[in-house]
Amino acid sequence: MSRTRHSKQYDFRHDFNKLRSSFLLTVPQLKLLGTYNISGHILLLPIRGTGNINITLVETNCTVRNNFTIEKINGANHIQLTTATVHLDSKRMYIYLENLFNGDKRLGDEMNKLLDENWKEVFDEITPHLSASLLQMFRGMANGISKQFPLDILIPETLS
Repeated sequence: MSRTRHSKQYDFRHDFNKLRSSFLLTVPQLKLLGTYNISGHILLLPIRGTGNINITLVETNCTVRNNFTIEKINGANHIQLTTATVHLDSKRMYIYLENLFNGDKRLGDEMNKLLDENWKEVFDEITPHLSASLLQMFRGMANGISKQFPLDILIPETLS
């Protein structure tokens, strides 16, 4: 099933015989706000700092593939995710790190400019970390929802 609504598109597929499913979600803008603590290298350049981070992904495709089991809870079938992967692809990424180099404004501004100019390479470097974070969030939400609602409520027979 594919749908487009407010520029968001999704495609959900499932195979209950093989106990797996996948979905593609296209999001016009995905904003990730948080804190960071980095001491290492990015684009082969040294980078260090601790502070707030703002990552904005534009026209991002997020593909989630997962395997699941079906468990009986109070006589009803419930889905429990066992393994999953997340793949991200974005048309553009904006990233801003506050307080780089212990608040050295000149160095911090230059590093943020460099990160922006080389967004694709930075995106490729940090995607495994972003994917892992999104996967953890998705798994927690999906398993929480599936424990509350039986399979026949989540996916009516007309869809299975």
